[in-house]
Order: sequence, then structure tokens, then C-alpha cells
Amino acid sequence: MNTYFIFDIDGVITDPMLKIPNPYIISFIANQLNNKHYVALETGRSLMWIGERILKLIQSQLEDINNLDYLFISCEKGSVTAIFVNGLIKTNVDTSVSIPQDIQDKIKQQIAGKKEIFFDPDKQTMVSVEIIGGTDPKQLEGQKEALSQFEIWVNENILPASPQLKIDKTPISVDIQYKEISKKTASKKFLEFLQNKNITNASFIAFGDTLPDIDIAEVIYENKFPITFVYVGETPLERQYPFQTISIKTNTYDKAVEEYLKTI
Repeated sequence: MNTYFIFDIDGVITDPMLKIPNPYIISFIANQLNNKHYVALETGRSLMWIGERILKLIQSQLEDINNLDYLFISCEKGSVTAIFVNGLIKTNVDTSVSIPQDIQDKIKQQIAGKKEIFFDPDKQTMVSVEIIGGTDPKQLEGQKEALSQFEIWVNENILPASPQLKIDKTPISVDIQYKEISKKTASKKFLEFLQNKNITNASFIAFGDTLPDIDIAEVIYENKFPITFVYVGETPLERQYPFQTISIKTNTYDKAVEEYLKTI
């Protein structure tokens, strides 16, 4: 039985504040693809961001461009997906869950001129407002405070008139999205991708750094596949789960992922 890997990106492949990919993890993913093992990237990031920051690095280490056919990319928590056929990318966007333009305009106006946070212009369905990031603790504190104030504003000025929407907050962003969109959507689409490849017997290892990432593993488990969820975030997991969970105590985020992968 082959084991396939599922990676979140922020806080798993990258340090969430620096937003720089971990070279060891990139090489690990490329090696899996070169060995014709399936890998999924399941993230809230935009496809453009992944293409520029992650995909180019993976592609540079592939022995054959056709090995990209073993990669599944789920962006914006499943509402945007990308697969590869003979090394060529094919994308799908679920426009039914795109945030209305008038709401996007209100949000842009609200954060205009703010130096601590910014509106992600590359999202195709959801809206994300993100901190600038960096290494200075004082600056990061100010950025997180600005993000918290923005979250309060959304709760007071956007959600009451838009009950179909919700907030999903991460350590670096506030995402506004339709309620039905989550990492569960992403994992369901990954399993559909594997089914189309006639993959019916496999085990999985998934990596996440926030509590909503557990949705990735729950879908795999509900579909009767063995799954191990490796948690590398700072906030403790809330409860016991019916599948194996591993919490890395000696490191966090991408360094914890690297530590675990080196034991395989």
C-alpha cells in the first residue's frame, strides 16, 4: 500500500511570518512526485501565489515534467483546484462561491492606506486580508492588532447582512468565505482526483498547523482510508480523534514538518 502526503502551505511548508518555503520540504515533495507518488497541496492560498512561490521550486527538481501529473493542488480551501495532464496545468474555479464585488469593494476601502495589513488581489473566490509579516516582534504585534481590529469590523459590518459568509482566521490572515467552503471541500476533491486515477488502496499522512486543518484528515478517515494527521501548530488540539494524530513538541510549523519527514 502506497502512502500519499497532504500538505497545508502556510505554517507547514513555510514559516507563517516569513512566508518562505522550507527547502527540505520542497525537495521531499519533488522526490515523491519523481517516485510517482501522489501529493496534495491543500491551502487557502491563491493559485497564482502557489505558482510563483511553491510550484516553480518543485518543478525545478523534477526529473520529468510529466511527474506533475501526480500533484493535486487545492487553493482557496477547495474552491479553486489545479491538476496536470502530461505536465500541463488544468484549473477549475467554483464561481458560485465567489465573494460579491460590492463586499470586496467595502473591504478594500476599509483597509486602504493601512501599512500593517493588505488585501490579497489574487484570490478568485474568497477574500483574504493578510499581515505584512517579517521578523520584528514589535511590528508583528502591531500587524496582528490591525488584523484583529479588521476582524471586528467584518463581524459588525459585513456578516450581519451576509449570513451565507463566515470568517476563518489564521495566524496571518482573516479569510471571508462562504460557509460551505472548508478544507473538507479540498480533501473531497483530492479523493475524487485519486478515484479518477483508479486509486482505491492507499494510506495518507496529512500536515496542518491550525485547528480547521483537522478537516483534511476527517474526510480521509470518513472515506475509510488510513490517515495520520501531523499537527505542527501552537494551539493544542481540542480533543481526541478516531484516527492517529501526532503533535510535534520540539518544533513548530515548517521546522516541525521537516523534523517529522526526516524520520520517514
